[in-house]
Amino acid sequence: MLRRAGADLVVFPEYAWYGPSDRHASVADRYTSLLAEVRTATRAWPAWVVAGTFLRRRPDGALESVSHLLYGGEVQATYVKVNPTDRERQVGIQAGRSLTLWEVGPARWLPLICADVFCQDRLTALLGDVEGTGLQVVVVPTASPYRAGEPVEAKWERDERIFQALARRVGAPVVKACCTGLLFGHPFQGRSLAATPAGILWRVEPDEERLPLLALVDLRGVTPPLIERLS
Repeated sequence: MLRRAGADLVVFPEYAWYGPSDRHASVADRYTSLLAEVRTATRAWPAWVVAGTFLRRRPDGALESVSHLLYGGEVQATYVKVNPTDRERQVGIQAGRSLTLWEVGPARWLPLICADVFCQDRLTALLGDVEGTGLQVVVVPTASPYRAGEPVEAKWERDERIFQALARRVGAPVVKACCTGLLFGHPFQGRSLAATPAGILWRVEPDEERLPLLALVDLRGVTPPLIERLS
């Protein structure tokens, strides 16, 4: 399907490889074998793959949340989440040291993981003057907690205030990929979207945010997104 669609980039959500009954410490101990499975599964894909996030254990025993950029099943770049949520810190997940950029050919990509979007004060030091930085895309694997009864207007406002504002600030598209369903015993909602400096290009509709979806989005906005429901 990726070859037929001509997709260049695949972005998986935060915690994409885990389920309702998993526990943070146990999945961190399976990091090496799980990454090997994902590498094997994506080896033949004709696209760059942002492999969501994995939990892994540091030498001192602490946990960290890490995202890998894959191509041809090989790890091309890695980024560690710098702003774990309060819930993550309570289970022992520690912060990465700094934001980073991924060099992809002549372009640069900015990986952020979920709450890292609130660390925009660090972007100036990382990017300097946005003009001419070569930044091509911002990729954001995310786990958005389900908020019972939240009005649609609040969801839309958050999309604009956080993600569209980020796209405008860095002058590049922002791709947020959200998990959905139960993970680690908590419910999440699939608030995936693609934003550009000009506005929200595509986002999951409120009546579909509990469903697993595959979205093929043209970041130039030339064609409407193709949505495939996975269940």
